[in-house]
Amino acid sequence: MCVTLCKRENRVTYPLKQALASITLQAEQRIIFEERYIHVIEDSYARCSEITFSFHLNRIIITIGSIIVPALISIQYDIACLTTLSQTVYWFTWAVSLCVTISNGLLAMFKFDKKYYLYHATYEQLKTEGWQYLALTGHYKATGGNPNSHELQFHNFTQTIERILMREAEEQYIKLQDVNGNQKTKSDSNGIPNLIDNTKSLSIDDAIVRLARALQVAQPTTGATAPVIPTSSRLSQLRELTLEANTVESPTEEVIPNLTDRPFLNGSSSQTESTIDIGGSFRP
Repeated sequence: MCVTLCKRENRVTYPLKQALASITLQAEQRIIFEERYIHVIEDSYARCSEITFSFHLNRIIITIGSIIVPALISIQYDIACLTTLSQTVYWFTWAVSLCVTISNGLLAMFKFDKKYYLYHATYEQLKTEGWQYLALTGHYKATGGNPNSHELQFHNFTQTIERILMREAEEQYIKLQDVNGNQKTKSDSNGIPNLIDNTKSLSIDDAIVRLARALQVAQPTTGATAPVIPTSSRLSQLRELTLEANTVESPTEEVIPNLTDRPFLNGSSSQTESTIDIGGSFRP
């Protein structure tokens, strides 16, 4: 397998090296092309070959085993051969079922399916990008009568190759969740937390507190007291505001103006009942 893989790598990189010898590049550019791009192509093809073998092997075991196990379980045995044949089929079925479970676990643990498509997509992009650069076609061709050459387009080529590799690294290692697996809170351009997505999984009372905090962050006033949250009669009105907040798209454009229009939040009207500020302290 190693000999076949090496021969295949030679067939992949040999045309690139032949085309490289026929173009005009500076000495350092030629070294970068050979030591970086050619090496990346060879490494990418080797990874594709390895992941293809692992992916297809596990898929074949899972597919065939999933068909064989139900068929063996449904076999009806004769009483005369019950002691010999049934035991043989029983242990064979157990072994096949164990292989299917192990293959399915390996496929999920090592993410062979995701890596299979990711590695092949990256390899094809790298190969296509290299041939477009060597032929000065695609986004490397001259536009508007400007001079064009491999030397002038070399920086664009290396930047594109590194961008493809960084995109692959992000798909593999960079996650959209934190260490504990909790979804990160989104924020808008002003740094205000996007409470619309989070209130859907919170209780009404917690959502009210977050909406009041968003009001304080969005509209800070010098010397003004923090918005207060009534505890009894005004609570039903705040619940209505929370339900309205779940139907809008931007908390800074729809939720905040609605809250500032309410006199019992900005403190313009007299309070006749006990209130609790956003910090949790009790104020009569």
